[in-house]
Amino acid sequence: MKPRAFSAAIVACGLLIPISLAQQQPIAPAAPEPAAPTDFLDALANGAKGALTVHALQGTKDAPGVGAADFELHLFHRNQSIHQIDAKFDERGEAVVGDLPVGIGITPVIRIKYAGVVYQEVGPAMSEASRDASMNVTVYETTDVKPDWSITMRHVMAEPMGDAVAVSENVVVTNPADRTWLGEPPSAEGRRTAVSVLLPPGARNVQLEEGFHGWCCTTFTDRTLAVQMPLMPGKASYRFSYEVPAAGGRTDLTFGAGALTHNMVLFVPDDGSQAEPAALAPTGVSKMGETPVRIFQGQEIAGGQAAGIILTGLGAPAAPPVQGSIQGSSTNIAKIVAGVGAGVALLFVAVVMFRRSPSRAPAALKAEGTAL
Repeated sequence: MKPRAFSAAIVACGLLIPISLAQQQPIAPAAPEPAAPTDFLDALANGAKGALTVHALQGTKDAPGVGAADFELHLFHRNQSIHQIDAKFDERGEAVVGDLPVGIGITPVIRIKYAGVVYQEVGPAMSEASRDASMNVTVYETTDVKPDWSITMRHVMAEPMGDAVAVSENVVVTNPADRTWLGEPPSAEGRRTAVSVLLPPGARNVQLEEGFHGWCCTTFTDRTLAVQMPLMPGKASYRFSYEVPAAGGRTDLTFGAGALTHNMVLFVPDDGSQAEPAALAPTGVSKMGETPVRIFQGQEIAGGQAAGIILTGLGAPAAPPVQGSIQGSSTNIAKIVAGVGAGVALLFVAVVMFRRSPSRAPAALKAEGTAL
């Protein structure tokens, strides 16, 4: 159960404002077409060739250089993996891979295993007009010491649908340290949780959409969604959805997390239902497409503190907008977000691929960040 119409209205309204990140990755095409093997073979034999220079960087202060490590170069064409090349860095952590079939248009993806953790980076697009390219891949030493990680943004969209409320979330976390944290002490099954968020009571049918390595490295028990992958320095983005029962016309949409949440924004249709906020404040109503949407926000929500709303009277006629409510454009929405805190960008549907969140990277390479 997904809020398709509601989310489409938000996208159409221009609500997507990407976060400014120095190491942003390209957006994967929405409708990939499979590459024809004959095209690739022909490009290898007769097409334009290019070269990729790769630098392996050590991201942990005072740690030794990467040195002569093995790595994989995956070539993608039309968002499909077409070829893999096994290569090796020299003692300086550099490598040049030539004879790449750039004539058909390719995107290089580097995967390297360092200190038991797999890292990957998406490189620049290469074509006949841009035959040569260079890219960096940064690795880190690991640690068992828990960093002061926090949730930079938690954006939630809730839409009543029949006897339940469909919820979509985008959560961005930050590890400020310069080492990859392996997670909490291992469970009885040997799993180590790094990131955990608390979903509303009764949450069910959880769908992992982006930033995860699947249910092999994720659990959901007692309202807690736990990511059991190493947490790398910098930002990581997770997108997921689920539904919450609307029992008796009342739905508890309160959330929590295992760490401080700096900014939380909750969107819910202005459909006449009543919303009782907890640790969030109403900031107005915006008409997104044809759907009026109420917005609730909160800042500096402590780990373990409940935040959200209680919805009652679902299905009641929508109340007219009150004086001072926010109506109209995505410019107004941007102003709302600017009021949350300097530099906060509104991100709901994850179309921007974060450096530490490669789920929108080519589909064959979703395992970045896994400990092997």
